[in-house]
Amino acid sequence: MKDNENQVVNYELGLAKEILEIYMESGMTIDDFCSRYNFTTKRIEKYAEMVKNEDPLLYQNYLSKVEYFQKLKDEYIKSELMKLAFYLKNGIDVNGIHRNFELVDFFCYIDLDFKKLLTYINLLEDGEEKNSIRSFRCRNSKYGYHIPAIGRKILKTEFIFPSKFDQEGNLISEGCKLTEEQREQVLNYLDSKNVPFNEYTLCTAMRLFAYNMLNIEVEDKSLSK
Repeated sequence: MKDNENQVVNYELGLAKEILEIYMESGMTIDDFCSRYNFTTKRIEKYAEMVKNEDPLLYQNYLSKVEYFQKLKDEYIKSELMKLAFYLKNGIDVNGIHRNFELVDFFCYIDLDFKKLLTYINLLEDGEEKNSIRSFRCRNSKYGYHIPAIGRKILKTEFIFPSKFDQEGNLISEGCKLTEEQREQVLNYLDSKNVPFNEYTLCTAMRLFAYNMLNIEVEDKSLSK
């Protein structure tokens, strides 16, 4: 009986070491690693405790990697936050046209989870950048979520946009009526960028596309949302 218990303990210890070694080669934070491989953080912590006394060097290396990978991710998040703050303040250039930064642009140009923005900004010092991002997130809070089946509804909706003129009456952009093919092209692009489908994001994208202010580069595919 004791031999069986020892075999179980040795197996679990060997598994714990293997999992920690895989983690240390992953380059991920603990949360990302658990999400990718369907672990809980408590399970990883349990493995670490099992190894702590049996292999203290592995345990210390594990702790160092946890800290290092989290620091790398935090630095990346901060760089994306600063890029977002820059766009919010200065606008964005698309197809040679300067315009305001829109919510759909966030999903196309910023590599962050929109729903976690209010958590991410805690990495920034108090100031203009942090305030502008908080305001952007709160202002668009109800538009950052996907509404099932609305894409099909939008496909059947007509979009007619008038010509645009500057303050002196000069033509900036001719008006147009988007075809169903063009509407599907826009939807496919948004789908490829994981933009949430709702009336606000879709109508914004249609308007930007009509005035050549949305840079669409995506292979044709059937609408999946």
